[in-house]
Amino acid sequence: MQKSSKLRYYIEDYWDLVVGIVSIALAFYFHTQGNGGMATVMSAAGIAILSLSVSEVAEILSGKLQEPYGSFVLTFSAVIVEIVLLYIILQEALHEPKVIETVKGGIISAVIVDMNVLLGLAVFVGGLKFTEQEHNKETSSTYTTILLVSAVALLVPSLLSESAHGTEVIAHASYVIAGVLMIFYVVIVFFQTRTHTHFFQATARSRMFRLKRKLETAEDEEEDEVEYIFERLPNIVNFIVIFLLIAIIAIGAEVFAHDGVELANEHGLSAGL
Repeated sequence: MQKSSKLRYYIEDYWDLVVGIVSIALAFYFHTQGNGGMATVMSAAGIAILSLSVSEVAEILSGKLQEPYGSFVLTFSAVIVEIVLLYIILQEALHEPKVIETVKGGIISAVIVDMNVLLGLAVFVGGLKFTEQEHNKETSSTYTTILLVSAVALLVPSLLSESAHGTEVIAHASYVIAGVLMIFYVVIVFFQTRTHTHFFQATARSRMFRLKRKLETAEDEEEDEVEYIFERLPNIVNFIVIFLLIAIIAIGAEVFAHDGVELANEHGLSAGL
């Protein structure tokens, strides 16, 4: 295998990690220098790119763990990134109340995207390659029901705010709903990993962001594969990598939330945008 070919495949495999980490580092640098515009742009780019890295490592990990734990790892890795971003942005609402609209919009958009966009996109992309597709009806129904129940629960505080109830009642209802949803999540985890594991056994595996690459050696013309490092690491190490990447994303989110709000105020934009 030629060195130039190896280098090319290394760049294709690891560019997201390098570019994402460098972007977050530059965002922090611009933040310390008072350049809010560049800090916001670089942090947003770093968050987006490293989110792809988290998804890819999580998919490799899910393939090793098998179902139902594979689906659990994939969904958890995606949700935890959203939670970290929304939580850090929510902290900025202590200084800029308008930012709360960002969190509201983020929660609503996550539910809409999960229930409509991702499902439709998966069917469309799959249809481009396969004339007939199969999907796990039990798994789809389960996740759709979870999202529907969560969406309905989130509507309750909004409905109360339109009535004659005071802020104390709305706050109390919000705390109760938050507790119920946490219990609901624990029940779903038990449902997925203990009582109804057979619902998730048939979930298909596919590589979303990286295909296996094979090269031919000049000597024997045999196919040689450039192995991705995370495929060789133990599961516990991949878990640690995921949480480290999420921690780096959190740093970028802190910069994005702080400088993004200031940038919006300077240009007369809505902080919730």
